[in-house]
Amino acid sequence: MKPFKTYPGGKCGNGTFQTIINEIPKIDLFVEVFCGNCSISSKLKPPAITVVNDIDGSIISQITKPASQSFITENLDWRDLLVKYNSAAGRKLYYFDPPYLFSSRKSNRPIYNYEWSMSDHIKFLSEVSIIKSNCIISHYPCDLYNTALYRWRKVEYQSMTRAGMALETIWMNYPSPTTLQDYRYIGLNYTDRQRIKRKLARTLANIAKLPQLERSQLLEQLYVATSPIAFNNNVTYR
Repeated sequence: MKPFKTYPGGKCGNGTFQTIINEIPKIDLFVEVFCGNCSISSKLKPPAITVVNDIDGSIISQITKPASQSFITENLDWRDLLVKYNSAAGRKLYYFDPPYLFSSRKSNRPIYNYEWSMSDHIKFLSEVSIIKSNCIISHYPCDLYNTALYRWRKVEYQSMTRAGMALETIWMNYPSPTTLQDYRYIGLNYTDRQRIKRKLARTLANIAKLPQLERSQLLEQLYVATSPIAFNNNVTYR
């Protein structure tokens, strides 16, 4: 599905795509607005519909559509894309990874066919800040984005780039999710993810050893205990 082996500014680096996916709640529609190398959509457990878009047609023409899901490619300006999918029903999330400000890049030079000026960034921030749907925005930390998105939740992390390690930021206009679209990447790093994986495997193995009725009782109690009503009423078991 990824159109290129490597891509400048892509989010496929270890620790990068995991950080972003761990902030994606359960959704019905995922829209990767500036898809580039489809870094997130290629790693994310697919929701009902996935849309990947880029204004650069040379990128879209290289994408191989997976046959196992509802997968849509678009070749639109980001504003036209939002208009097209604004009325889509269900839980949706837009992921924005626009060309970064030149002043924030170590190279400080053009690397994409469609670059952005300072004016483009300002217009983008003024429009995206009022979107009602859930949004994630990636960028290097900078005064412009920090100021425009000061009300949004922010997560910073280290990412390996072509120019070495760099501090990346994602801003989100929704609270920390309590359910995820994809749980495969939870954990602070590879070691922590392996620890969680082994812990889950041990737990599942112990549950599998229980007699059928005990397993059924456990599943029922887990379902009730994690429901909103249980949290509100402080359900206990005797």
